[in-house]
Amino acid sequence: CRILANALSKNTNVLRILRLACSNVCDQGAAHVFNALKVNRCLESLFMNDNNIESKGAFVLRNALRQNIYLVELNIGCNKLYDNGASYLAQGLRENISLRKLNLEHNYITANGALKLCNALKVNHTLNELVLHGNVIGNVGCNYVSEALRVNTTLLALDLGDNDIDLNAVNSLSSALKINNTLEALNLAGNNADTYNLLHYYLAASLKENSGLKSLDLNP
Repeated sequence: CRILANALSKNTNVLRILRLACSNVCDQGAAHVFNALKVNRCLESLFMNDNNIESKGAFVLRNALRQNIYLVELNIGCNKLYDNGASYLAQGLRENISLRKLNLEHNYITANGALKLCNALKVNHTLNELVLHGNVIGNVGCNYVSEALRVNTTLLALDLGDNDIDLNAVNSLSSALKINNTLEALNLAGNNADTYNLLHYYLAASLKENSGLKSLDLNP
């Protein structure tokens, strides 16, 4: 990764997409790549999913997101960021002005990490797609998401599938959708199957006042 990172540091006008998924780069290798983002001025999409990246790698990524104004898409799903890593990314998102798509699926993020990310969403004005599928934010984390949706005006697609969310959080989410008319796609599939009939009812009621949502996935 160090050789590749050195090339990225010198590359100013060619490479647009870099896929390093399932490469076992871990924190050390990821740090080389993320540090290169501080000076690279052409890379638009970076795929680093399935690489055993932990919070140390996320710490380096935080600083890169603060400086890089060219990266548009970042996939670091299926790693081991946990809440500390999510917190570092949230700090980067507060200052980033270019990222449009962020995939954080299956990263062991709980409600605590969701809180940090949602606070960043309240001030970030560029992110359009956020994937949190397969984490463990639960009802508390979903409530934080609902609070962010009340004020965020740029997020277009949100994936909260398979996050142990049930009716206890749906009420706040339903209320947020009555206010937010920017979100176009919402995925809640794979959550608490026992309450799906009531979940349909509550969300259907909110859609009567929502004019933005075009896609809603409620599959068990």
